[in-house]
Amino acid sequence: MLFNFLKNDDKLHSSTNSENDIFYENLNDDQKNNYQLLTILSVIYGLISSDEEVSNEELIVYNKLEKEIKSKIIPDLGLSKDKTIQNLNLQIKKNKNIGKVLRNLPKKELDFFWENLISFAMVDEYLMNEEVNFIREIVLKIFPEMKDVEARKYVNSLLRKYLGSERFGFED
Repeated sequence: MLFNFLKNDDKLHSSTNSENDIFYENLNDDQKNNYQLLTILSVIYGLISSDEEVSNEELIVYNKLEKEIKSKIIPDLGLSKDKTIQNLNLQIKKNKNIGKVLRNLPKKELDFFWENLISFAMVDEYLMNEEVNFIREIVLKIFPEMKDVEARKYVNSLLRKYLGSERFGFED
C-alpha cells in the first residue's frame, strides 16, 4: 500500500491538481473523514518504508493502527466498508495533493498526526536519515510556503516534542 506522494510535487501538473481539488471538495463529510484517515495511514506506511526496510516492530504496530483506522471508516451508501476503502485508496494513489488533505486537519488532529508519525519513526528504536527526510517532505507538503531551512527546524521541533512519546510502546 505504499503511495508515492513525495515523488509528486503539488506545484506541478496544475490541471491534475484542479481535478484532485474538485474530487476532494465534492466529498461529503464522512467521505472526507475517510479520505483523511486513509491518507494518514498511507503516509505512515510511506514513513516506515522510507528506509526500504520495514521492521517486524514497525509492521506489528502498523497493522494495529491499520485495523484501528479501518474500523473508523464509514461505508459509502450501498458499498461495503472494504469497497469504500478500495475506492478511496485508488483516489489517494492518484492524488498529488497530500498537503491539502493534511492541511485541512484541525490543529488538534494535525498534532496527533505528528505524534503518530514521530512515534512510528521510533517504533524500532532507530531514527533513520530517510525517515527524517520523509518527515521534512511531509512538512513541506503541508506548509508549501516554508523554505527548506524552516522545514528542517520544524522537523527538529517535532522531534523534540514527540521523541519521548510512548504512543506505540510495547507491553511486556
